[in-house]
Amino acid sequence: MIGGIDEAGRGPLLGPMVIAGYFVEDEHVLRRLSEVVTRDSKGYTPAARRRIYDWLLSLEGGTAITVTIHPSIIDAWVSLLGGLNQMEAYFYSLVIRRASPRVVYVDSCDPNPRRFEERIRMYAPGVEVRAEIGADARYPIVAAASIVAKVIRDEYIARLRREYGEVGSGYPSDPRTKAFFEEWVRRTGFKPPFARKTWRVGVP
Repeated sequence: MIGGIDEAGRGPLLGPMVIAGYFVEDEHVLRRLSEVVTRDSKGYTPAARRRIYDWLLSLEGGTAITVTIHPSIIDAWVSLLGGLNQMEAYFYSLVIRRASPRVVYVDSCDPNPRRFEERIRMYAPGVEVRAEIGADARYPIVAAASIVAKVIRDEYIARLRREYGEVGSGYPSDPRTKAFFEEWVRRTGFKPPFARKTWRVGVP
């Protein structure tokens, strides 16, 4: 079994970070996937991402495994448990252990991919891990994982938007997200329950 892992929502202000793994049983399935998935998630429109997501979930011999990491969990890792890179390595390892692939390609969040590989192996020994910066643009199996993660996170943000109004993308660099957050804090005196508490945006 061969796999790829990527994430969506790293460093969010609102909403979760989603880690997704996509795994195929053999090279034949991988060739089929490579014919359909030719770009990472950023290279597709939302509608196209959704169509490919649905195809990936129905592909015989392919398996998607996802982990949704909510803001309170991210805050705990940032404050107490070693930071975002260590958190990603841990949750990547959970996905790896559930699939037990022969080899897994991962998009490295660390500028030193070898260091990120070692972090993952600390939690998931015995699996061949190949981490690269930009792996989602280089390997279709990682691009597939990036599409799965992006669709799931986008659906979560869409649910927030339906319930609370315009929340933007959920990233602190987004002016719409920052405006929503600051207005919520101004009006209630508290941060939204679906926000990171370690961010200082809009808090005196």
